[in-house]
Amino acid sequence: MEAKLLMPMGVNGPKFLTYPNFDRITRWNNSVLYALSVGLLSDHLLNEKTKIHAKRNNQELSREDIEFVQKILAKKGFYSGNPDGVLGTKTKEGIKKYQKILRLPQDGYPSLYFVQQLKKRK
Repeated sequence: MEAKLLMPMGVNGPKFLTYPNFDRITRWNNSVLYALSVGLLSDHLLNEKTKIHAKRNNQELSREDIEFVQKILAKKGFYSGNPDGVLGTKTKEGIKKYQKILRLPQDGYPSLYFVQQLKKRK
């Protein structure tokens, strides 16, 4: 059975293996958090005591940092939006594609290491 690894809070947050039903849920309501809630509620109803531990990432980047990431990704062909400093869907998708090239976990979040690698490869 095919599965995907989901890291909704980045590589340092909780990780989930998702299966085709997860994609079906997101077709009905295109929200990762909604689909995760449905899955966790299902586990709970089946008496599977799932506990999730997550902490906030201490490496939050400024709006200027995100805008820098967007500009470099656009220059390299990985981002097609207007650089605005907001970590939205297009930015996360571009980051994932470039993380793959750097052989980093493809979570779509720009860590400080990721930004350093972009600066080296401008």
